[in-house]
Amino acid sequence: MLAGESPIDRDAMRALFVALSWSLAAYLIFRESILRFWWPRSTMYWTGNPLVLSQGLDRVLMPFVLLGRSVALLIAPVHLSVDYGSMVIGWQVRYREPYFYIGLIAAIASLAILIGSIRRRRWEVFAIWAALALTYGLTSNAVSLIGTIFAERLLYVPSAFFLILIGMFASSVRGSILSWVLVLTTLAASWHTFELARLWNDPLALFTRQLAEHPRSLKLYDLVQEQYARRGQRESAQRIGHLAVLNLPEVFEAYMLCADAALAADDIDDAWRIANDGYAKIPKCRDESVGE
Repeated sequence: MLAGESPIDRDAMRALFVALSWSLAAYLIFRESILRFWWPRSTMYWTGNPLVLSQGLDRVLMPFVLLGRSVALLIAPVHLSVDYGSMVIGWQVRYREPYFYIGLIAAIASLAILIGSIRRRRWEVFAIWAALALTYGLTSNAVSLIGTIFAERLLYVPSAFFLILIGMFASSVRGSILSWVLVLTTLAASWHTFELARLWNDPLALFTRQLAEHPRSLKLYDLVQEQYARRGQRESAQRIGHLAVLNLPEVFEAYMLCADAALAADDIDDAWRIANDGYAKIPKCRDESVGE
């Protein structure tokens, strides 16, 4: 026990743990009654959760990739996106990217925290770790697939327990150092939040910026194209469709998106050419291959 640290009220900690456990159990039962956590693979579309295409070792290792992305966003939520489906994350491990290794290190560190909390009888750390693991595990796509591969909203509840753990370990740092770290972190995060909040008033600017950061997102091409269509800018919508085909040449839906924009612009020849090009390069649609 550290100097000045008050003794732990074990009865209070036990009551807190029981209350949290019963609350989580009640939530799970209620949540399952209105919307199941487990989704039948036949009802999943690969652009929302590409993991339906994962096989073999990739299916085992991809949860580490998602864990790595989660840790990266918890520490530095810089490049956020409204969509991580289609080819943004994909369904195969990309060993040239750091996320798999970050996820592996995070899993080992998490196991070390678990063992350390049990050996040192730090039951408060164990309780917070268990809450973090449970709330994250429900949407991690590790045990069963959910409707989406990844989303920032899935980290809201786990992030609360993550910050509690950080706070517990940071309490041993000198007050002056911790104060400056908190001030700088808060200023940086506040500016980033303010900058992104302004974009929400202009959906086209928001989606265009995110498309530049995630050029392999089919959904973002669809959203940008829709914004141009609403503004009557058919040529710009058609240009976005061609950009989708250029960056997603292996995705059949990109050709359909491009062809639809050409039809909306009354460019029948371009729509016919794009559709034929898509059928020539990808004879079988992705959704048909997933259905098998």
